[in-house]
Parts: sequence; structure tokens; C-alpha cells
Amino acid sequence: MKKQILLVLSTLFFIFSCSTENELKPNLQKPQENVSVLSQAALSFAKSLNEGHPTRSAHSGQLAVKSILKLDIKSGIMTRSMDQNDSLLSGIFAVNLTDSQGVVLVSAQGSGVRPIAYLPDEREFDNIVSLDSVSEIAGVVHTAIDENGKVPPPSNDVDYNMRRRYEIEEKLEPKCQVVWHQGEPYNIYCDTKDGKQALAGCVAIAGAQALTVLRPKMDMITSWDEIVAKDPSYDATIEIAKLISFVGKSVDTDYGEKSSGGRVEKLVPLFAKYGIRDYDAPHAIDVLKTRHGAIVVCAYLKKIKKFLGGSKYKKGHAFLADGYIKYKDRSHPYYLHLNYGWGDSKKDGEYTYRKNAYILCTNKTWDDAFVRKGEDWQEKYPYRIRFYSFTYETEKNW
Repeated sequence: MKKQILLVLSTLFFIFSCSTENELKPNLQKPQENVSVLSQAALSFAKSLNEGHPTRSAHSGQLAVKSILKLDIKSGIMTRSMDQNDSLLSGIFAVNLTDSQGVVLVSAQGSGVRPIAYLPDEREFDNIVSLDSVSEIAGVVHTAIDENGKVPPPSNDVDYNMRRRYEIEEKLEPKCQVVWHQGEPYNIYCDTKDGKQALAGCVAIAGAQALTVLRPKMDMITSWDEIVAKDPSYDATIEIAKLISFVGKSVDTDYGEKSSGGRVEKLVPLFAKYGIRDYDAPHAIDVLKTRHGAIVVCAYLKKIKKFLGGSKYKKGHAFLADGYIKYKDRSHPYYLHLNYGWGDSKKDGEYTYRKNAYILCTNKTWDDAFVRKGEDWQEKYPYRIRFYSFTYETEKNW
């Protein structure tokens, strides 16, 4: 049976999915003494991730906090609003950075803080909260951090503490060089049963983008270098569309004009034809360390039948994990780089989709048996997360 693990905020991808229910209300907080701890944590985290980036690193020296939003949750996991007289911060906060440098999500427990995610292509957190129900996501974050242990409190010398905690020990730059999406030109060979233009499907995009990292020998691909070029030629673009269609049909995609869904587990036998093996969640980092390794992550929203018993999964998204950062601070696990498969951050000159993020991860295992014991677990872990960790058997190094 495939082992499953939870990303602390991997379910943040639902912010970019089709649901429109809004369960999370951001409220701008007035300045207070401990807000500076949040600010310094967010700035140190963002600066460490931006080091060496061709465009963002130039702004890191002048980076500042634009605003801080506390995320009030209706699910019952975090309901108390922050009192201005509180000496301790508690909850999850969105720290909006200046110069369009993105948003950092930070968890605070008592006197300690821990960054959860960096969304470098996000201008303002309140621009995206209306796109999805994210109370469950914040619940996953808060509870998963509890599973990792208490957030380490800052030392008296906050500046030194922040520098020490965000000194990078390992960094694997994102491997995937493309930021494809489900629309044109990538879906030109994707049709509904009645011949209408369909979306390509997230599984097809995630699988095809994984193949650009794995680079197997395929008759339909003339040159992988041409495929991943910043401005691919017409012929290469046609090959890309055919590749996405091929992957989509191989995973039994149910094509639709507004939504297309496939079976991500079908990637395993498809990739096996090219000598590529799935090594599951426990070897996610091992796989990324190989030359061609890439991870397809998928998540499904779990719905429990209250009266009939049993459960089922409804809605979901598949995306790529292709890099990571690990800090020297022992309390920090890996932060995975995710490519959501929603294309570049600009389309037709307008800011639209978000293409990537760095997310804290944890090895919390999904427990189906425990889920059936009550709704409390469902509120905290409403998604099933699966890792498909692909690389060549010849590159296995563990």
C-alpha cells in the first residue's frame, strides 16, 4: 500500500483551484511589540530564499514588510482574535512584502515563530483568499506544526537568532524549467467527447512537466532542450501539446470545457515503460537528489458520509515538487519547491496566476482508520496527500 504524507501547506494549492467558498477572513492588525518578531522572521526567510535569484535577489537588501494580516479561522481550530494587549502572538499570519516580493505565511505559538510558506509571485494575500476555502488549509498548517513539536522561541538577540536560523545548509534549485498551464496552446489536442476544446487537466500537466525533468527517450520528442526553451519554436510547441495529450490519455483523463480530471496513479505504469520507478513518499528527498528525479504530488479533498459510513475523495489537484531548501536549524524540516501547473505569473500582460511556492513539509502520515473516529480529524486533515517520487532505477543512490 502506498505510503502517504502530508505537506504542511501543500494543500495551499486549493487556493488556486476552482472552489470559490471563502472561509478565511484576513484582518489587518495594528502594530504591537511582538509584530517585529513576525516581520523579522518573514524577512529573514524571504531573503534566504531569494539569494541568487536573478531578479528577486537585487531587491532583498531593501526588502520590508508592507502589512501583516492575521488569519481568523471559522473551523474552530483558531478562533480567538488577537487582543492588542496580548504579550504573545498566536495563530497564522500573512506577511505582505514590499516591491511585489511576495507573501510569507508565518505560524506563531507563544513566543516562537516559524515560516510556513513563501509565495514569491503573490502581490497581496488578500488578492487570493476569495478564490478558495482556506480555513481547512490553515488548520492543516497549525496542527501539522503541533505534530512537529513546539515552535522554537527566539533568543534575546533576535537579529542574531534570525540570521542563524535561516542559514541554508542544503539547496536544490528547482529542476523544472517550464511553467505550463491547462489552456492554449497546451490543450490544442485535448477534446471533450463531443469534440469541444477541453482543458488539459492538472495530472497531464504535472506528468508532462515531470517528464521534462526526467527526459526519457520518446519518439514524439525531438529535443528536450527545445521543449524546455523559454520561447519554444512552433514545432516544439506542437510536440509539447502532443506530449500533454499523450499523458492525459494515458491517465484516463475525463475531459471537460471547465475542468478535466485524470488518475494520477496511472503515471506509475506509464513512466515504468521508460525505466522510471516510483519510490514513494519516504524517498522524496532522495529522489530529488538524483540527477533526473522529480515528484508529482496530488491531493484529494476527503468527504465523510455521516450516515452511510465510509468515505470518498472529491476534487483535487496534482502538481510538481522539484527542489528544496534545508536550513541548519535542526528544528526546521525541508521546504519543498512546488510548481502548481497554473502557468506563469503573468498572462497577456495582466497579473493572474501564481506559478510556484516554497512550502514547509512534514512526515505526518494520513491515517484512514483514525479518520473514521470523528469529524475532528477531518477538520484538521481534510486532504489525502500522496507523493509519487519518480527517478530512474539506475540513479538510485540510497
